[in-house]
Amino acid sequence: MCSSDLAVRDRAFESAPALAKRIQQSFLSEQITDDRVQPRIQCSYQDHEAFASLILRQQARPGSPVTEAYETFLLDLSDVEARGISLERLTEIVTPRLAFVSISLDTADNPYRVFESLNAKGMPLTQGDLLRNYFFMRLPAEEHDSWFRSVWQPMQTRLGDALDAFMHDYLVKDGEEVREEEVYQTWRRRLTPMNVEDVKTVLQDLSAWSVEYDRLLHLRHEPDSDVRRRLEWLSAWSQTLKQSLMPFLLLVQTDLSRGVLNADEASAILRSVQSYLARRVFTAASDTDDDQQLIQLYREPAGEMSRSNAFIETLSRPELGWPSDDKLRQAMLNY
Repeated sequence: MCSSDLAVRDRAFESAPALAKRIQQSFLSEQITDDRVQPRIQCSYQDHEAFASLILRQQARPGSPVTEAYETFLLDLSDVEARGISLERLTEIVTPRLAFVSISLDTADNPYRVFESLNAKGMPLTQGDLLRNYFFMRLPAEEHDSWFRSVWQPMQTRLGDALDAFMHDYLVKDGEEVREEEVYQTWRRRLTPMNVEDVKTVLQDLSAWSVEYDRLLHLRHEPDSDVRRRLEWLSAWSQTLKQSLMPFLLLVQTDLSRGVLNADEASAILRSVQSYLARRVFTAASDTDDDQQLIQLYREPAGEMSRSNAFIETLSRPELGWPSDDKLRQAMLNY
């Protein structure tokens, strides 16, 4: 709503200055001192500066949803005026239908806890929205700004729409079976017994793993061509499965980037998984638990063996159903 107010105000500055002034003073800002104006509504951290620059009629900051909404409303207002509807008339139509709810909090109240209670009956939010709120509900209020700017906002910007999937895959890589619609509840169960310092440690770890997840989503940055080709193949194959392979691939790719695996070891592990998955297609084996099974096998101690040799030997156990050449040959004929 604020972006539309800003658009109407700016369109009205020349043609209807009284209207522009009324919108500014009633909806957008209040005069604190002779030279200081304060917004009446505070946006979220990432949009605060963009919103403030529009209120003060400074140069718009690109990349913010507030700025994009403002520019969209400006274009729409041109169409409205072209149809003969004045800005004054438009304001008369819209403002009587506005309703604002103000909630006053005491100093002891946690705004994030209030937000969670209100949204339990409101519009559905993404898992990322709910998790952001819960994490900051667990942090001291005076540290919200610094943690958001240094940790959460870069992670959210880095992953964009993939943030929800990352929050799911981060849990699964640790061996938890989590349905996509239960990510928030699972995180709450994990975080509830933790103290503040533990929650901060989790946030820092999430930030570090989000960098690795971003690398996995943008494999052009992987320097080893053979590893890159196999990760691309398995990422594409993953999209055909009931259960994504991304958590397993995240483990392998992260160990490679952090030096736990070298490129040859990572390539051997990925090649064995390619063979395992492709061969099992012809034997009509179930793919329901492939990701969890691969994660469990990958996390087994390697002992004196290299990580890649230990994984391949474990994956070769007869009970796991990696078809031999003879079984594959017969299965392909039957297929």
